[in-house]
Parts: sequence; structure tokens; C-alpha cells
Amino acid sequence: MDEIRKIVEKKYAEAVRKGSCCCGSSTGGCCSAPGGKDAITSGIYGEEVLEKLPESVKNQSFGCGSPTLKAGIHPGEVVLDLGSGAGIDTFLAAERVGPAGRVFGLDMTEEMLETARKNAAEIGAGNITYIKGTIESIPLPDESVDVILSNCVINLSPDKPAVFREAFRVLRPGGRLSVSDMVFLCRVDPAIQKSLDAWAGCVAGAAFVGDLAGFLSEAGFEEVRIVPERIFRFTREELAGMFPDLPPEAAEEVSGALASASVTARRPVQPWMEGADYRIRPAEPGDLGRVEELLRECGLPVEGVGENLESFLVAEKEGKIIGSAGLEIAGESALLRSVASAACARKRRVAETLVRRAVDRAAESGARSVFLLTETAEGWFARMGFTAVSRDALPAEIRSRSALEGVCPASSTCMKLSTAVSPGGVPLVDRERIARILDFLVEIDGLKRVYRAGYLADGSRHESDAEHMWHLGMYALALSGETGFSGDVGRVLRLVLCHDLVELYAGDTYAYDEAGVENQAEREEKAARALFGKLPPDLGAFFYGAWREFEEQVTPEARFARALDHLQGFAQNVISSGKSWTENGITRKRTSLRTSFPRQYSQALAEIVETLYSLADEKGLFAPEEGS
Repeated sequence: MDEIRKIVEKKYAEAVRKGSCCCGSSTGGCCSAPGGKDAITSGIYGEEVLEKLPESVKNQSFGCGSPTLKAGIHPGEVVLDLGSGAGIDTFLAAERVGPAGRVFGLDMTEEMLETARKNAAEIGAGNITYIKGTIESIPLPDESVDVILSNCVINLSPDKPAVFREAFRVLRPGGRLSVSDMVFLCRVDPAIQKSLDAWAGCVAGAAFVGDLAGFLSEAGFEEVRIVPERIFRFTREELAGMFPDLPPEAAEEVSGALASASVTARRPVQPWMEGADYRIRPAEPGDLGRVEELLRECGLPVEGVGENLESFLVAEKEGKIIGSAGLEIAGESALLRSVASAACARKRRVAETLVRRAVDRAAESGARSVFLLTETAEGWFARMGFTAVSRDALPAEIRSRSALEGVCPASSTCMKLSTAVSPGGVPLVDRERIARILDFLVEIDGLKRVYRAGYLADGSRHESDAEHMWHLGMYALALSGETGFSGDVGRVLRLVLCHDLVELYAGDTYAYDEAGVENQAEREEKAARALFGKLPPDLGAFFYGAWREFEEQVTPEARFARALDHLQGFAQNVISSGKSWTENGITRKRTSLRTSFPRQYSQALAEIVETLYSLADEKGLFAPEEGS
């Protein structure tokens, strides 16, 4: 590994000094093309993209694609370029993140870093920091970056799994990876990977696309896409010049198998649940300074915040304000403003929840239309149901009262959302919301195929989670009057219908599996956040709250539901002739803890349990006690 790294570092240092390509040659090899152009690096950026950069910078590209253009970089984000070279992708990223954002360029070659710093000074890019290090050990903290770029560099690493593990570590949840690199479309002669010349020439280290996808998935990434963009073919003469140490037949395998590809992936995000991870409340006078500080951090104006603070909502986590959304209400119109979330809350759906709450508040105040002005988030607000309108559509009362009208530039997009109802009095449909609900309902259909240890009454097959929850609901309806339960039966039904939803991802944990029970809470908490995070935030919080209520056993409804849950499982074993008890060697003594809850809940349930025990004893359903 060290030998490969030294060869690569030497070749790239020489390339930036001489102005040659990554092969170390300005006249031939893998980078040479007719007309003196670079076969791999030419034409990857349009002139309209490069026109603001000096000629010296344009001529120092060692890339094979345009990862910056595919990353969807937004103002205020933090970007890291792995193997930043002379800096071209850092300059393009710096323009996109703006003064509120930050770009880091990481390179192991001192000559490259010096060149990049010189180029950055020449173009006046003050929001870029260059750091020395390797891409297998990134010198940045955990979860500190929104976007990672890399342009024809990861192929040079002899330990690609380590690169992707490090990338995953420093990306924030929801962060994106956008890479352009060399790949092999099929497996090639292993001799190619032993060629040091081929390593430095962006060839030997190119991974087979199937292996590359595996490295990304193993590191934890999702939404992995690898799209070949250009396939390279070389003559025998070119191959001989590129790889003099390779046998001709091995070198020839490179032609047609080597390609540049766009590689994109995302670090999964676990949405935060309102009520569990944070809370939303009306802003108070003492919040003004903290709200203004958050807005400045996000590059948003603070004019008029103090005058309208009573119409603001804030999201708070552990005493810190992590999000805000404000309203300026004028008659039947409202202006949504100051939608912001702290770095730690981005991609966690906190801002989405704040916007929906603010829109509901505007509607309750009599506003039939909610407007906003945005420079950078038109697409995000469009997904929330807002549509672009002419700035002239802003009502006169908003124009005359809002401090934002004077500070938002003319280039801002004006958007509108109707809070009115249809002529029939039915609320207008939020298509994105409905789509997310339907996706959730389709997803939980899988509970019909998550099987428990217990059996159906006839013993023909295992009982599914869906069947168990339905049956438990029937227990609640049938037995609530017999047990003296005086609570809300409807609430009990809600709890029993939600209590095992998490097993879609966490799986069923057998009541007598001591090892499985040890980490059950951790597995199910993770599953709950993933599953309920698929829903719109308010519904997600509703389902998560129902699941937590059942687990915490604080309310009368939760305690009744738990008693019935244990009773139903016990009864199902008895009426199926103890099939799962026999399979797992369960003794009478081991069931006593499970049945203690219904026995202690009420006399009626205790009598049912004793009747079931008598039947089980009569049929000999329990395994012999140890030592008997």
C-alpha cells in the first residue's frame, strides 16, 4: 500500500509541476487524444461552467467527470473534495455554497496543495480550506460534512473500503456522495492490478462496478447508483506506451472494459420524532436572540423578527433552539418566513414539521393563502405543496407590512400555498402527504409475512404479526367489559394495532429467547424510527407515540393492552396444543413470568389464565422441569 501511495504521489507532483496529465506524459498515453486533447479529462465541464476560472486552473484538471454538477450543492452546505488536486472542483463547489458555506480540499501531495492555494487566492475564493492527508483517514470530525466530492481519485486508493467507511463517518445523516471515477465494466487480468504504472495512470486501481457497489453498501450507504459515462478504447501502440510492464494480452483487456462513471450514494437519515427527540412550541420573548443567531447561521435575514416573534414557532432539543418558522399575517394572507434548521437538525424533517405547523396556524388565523420568498429552496418548498407565482401576486397588505419585501432580492422566487377548501368544503389534497401515507400502508403489508413463534389454533402454520394484532384487538373488545376496565377502549385498539409494527424491521422476538430479549429494546427503537419516519411528521409522531405508550406502560390503556398481549400469546399456545412450547422445550415454570401480568391485572383475567393452565396440564403440553 505504501509503495503504491508513493508512486501515485510522485507522479501527480510531477504532473502539476510540468502541466502534464496523470500518466506523467503531455504527449501520449491514456490521456492523449487527437488534436492534443485529453482523452479522459477533456470536455467534462462545459465552457459556461469554466468561464469564471483562470486559464491556468482550467488546464490543471486531472478529473474524469463532473461530480460537483451532479451533487446538487446548496448554499450554506459544507463540502469535502477527496483528492482535491489543483482545486477545480473546490472552486466550483465554493461558488455554490456561497459565503455561508464551507469547502474543504483534501490532498496528500504538497505540490497539489500549494497549487490549489495559489489558484484559490487568484480567484478570491475565501471559503475554501485545504488540508493535507489521505482519503483513507480523513482528518475531519464525525458528521461534519454535507457533501463529499471526488474526481478520479478513489481509484488510486489501494484500500477502497476504508475510503468509503471514512466518507460515511464524516458525512452528516442524509449527506450525499458524488464521485466521478474510473471503473471496470468487467473483471480483467489480475496482472493489471500489480502494475505500478497502471496504478498511477488511473487504470489498475479502477474497481469492478459490482465490487464498488458492494464497498458502498457495506460502508452503510443507500441509494447507490453507478452510471458509466464514457467507455475508453485504445490501440495496441497506446496500450504499450501506457503499460510497458504488462504482457500485451493483459493490457489489451483494458480497452473497452475501462470506463469513467458517475457514482452517487447517500448516508441514511433517521428522522427525528417530535415529542421524543424534540418539541415544537410558540416562540417566547426570551427566544429572540437565539432565533436571530440561528437565522444568521443559515444566511437568512433577521429584519422584522422581533416585531413578529409572537407568530413564530421554534423547535427545541435539550434546551437548544434547532429550528424556526415565522409568520406575518395580514387579513386573509400570510407570509411564511425564517424557515431554518440548525446543522444538527438538517435532513431530520424538523423543518418540514415546522412548516406544516406554521401553515396550520395561518389557516386557524383565517389566512386562505400562504406566501413565501426564497432564493435557494424552491424545489424543497414545491415538495411541500407550494407553487411559484409572480412576485406581483404578493398581496398589498403583505408588501406594505413585511420587512422582508425590502431585503429579499428581486431574484427571489415567490411561492404560494392555498389553505382554503374546495367548493364542496373538503380540504384540498396534499398529494405528497397522501403518497407517503400510501407508501407506509403498502410497507406494513409485510407484517402478514412476519411470523411469530406461536401457531394458529389448528397448528397448521405459525401465526403472523398482522393476525396477532387483529386477534389482540378482538380480545380487547370482547374482554373489556368482563375485566372492569374503565378506560378508553378505542385507545386500547390504537395501541394493540401499533405495538408490533416495529417487528416489520426488527423481527419477532420469542418471549423465551433470553439472548434476543437483551437487545430487543434497542432493535425495536431503531426500527420504530425508520418505519414511522416514512410517514408525514405529524402522523409519524402519532404512531411513534402509540408504540412508546404501549412500551412504557404508564397509562391504564397500555397496562390493559399488555395484559391482553401476554394472555393471547399464552392462550394461543394452549389451543394449538403447545406446539411452540414443545419445539423450544418450555416448562410450566418458565411461563409463569409471562402470565403474571394478566393474573395480577384483574380477577377475571386471572381465572382465564388458571383455566388455561388446567387444560395445558391435562394435555401434558409443558416440557419436564429440569431435574424431574
